[in-house]
Amino acid sequence: MSFFDEVEKHFGNRCLYAALSLEKEADEKQIKRAYHKFSLLCHPDRSSEDKKETNKVRFQILSKIHSVLSDKEKRAVYDETRELSDESDIFTQNKDWESYWRVLFKKVSKKDIEEFEAEYKHSDREAQDLKQCYVEFEGDMEQIMDNIMCSTFEDEERFCELIRKWISDGEVPEYEAFVKDSKKNKKKRKKQAKKEETEADELAKELGLNKDASLENMILARKADRQKDQENFFAKLEEKYAKKPKTSGKRKRKDKNQNFE
Repeated sequence: MSFFDEVEKHFGNRCLYAALSLEKEADEKQIKRAYHKFSLLCHPDRSSEDKKETNKVRFQILSKIHSVLSDKEKRAVYDETRELSDESDIFTQNKDWESYWRVLFKKVSKKDIEEFEAEYKHSDREAQDLKQCYVEFEGDMEQIMDNIMCSTFEDEERFCELIRKWISDGEVPEYEAFVKDSKKNKKKRKKQAKKEETEADELAKELGLNKDASLENMILARKADRQKDQENFFAKLEEKYAKKPKTSGKRKRKDKNQNFE
């Protein structure tokens, strides 16, 4: 079976760009980001035992695709001919694709997390993200909280105060979902937040972090699709701790990840 047969088998398309949901004009940063996003869903370290072998093959195919599109010469040949100059090289069995992946996406440190959170929270950037999410999700606080980086349940009232001010100033519409948000819904969100903190405690142990360190626990609990713009910091953070996207809420995210698990 040829390389392109493998791509079609596992991703439903013989086009390397389409396999990563990219346009042909994608730049190097977009290619790396797409590879990272999709490889997280089938990385061997994150796969259940019954999916490990299948996901291992998918992970290898993704890595091979990236090795072509990230190499200027190989990509130029592919763009011109839709073939590869040396397909046998792509199929080398000696290449350690997991090591290849780790070189590209190094593990984030505790200090990185602390510095980013200190810089982001209460910033203009956070306010802009909050305003965008409020409009995008039409005032649904559950989805808003799911999509604001570094946010915890304790931030919700602060966010609500900002939103109420924007409504009063005419900067955003007054959505019914926000105005009529009930105490019951808030209690439900608090319960979910506590559940995620418990899950994060388990992940923190794997990192060797103090389980009482709320910052690390909060960060690790965030799900992969909460990182809307997937900046370099959070792309690294997702390396080992990305989780399946949540499907609750009235509206679905616009950029849904392909689910390989």
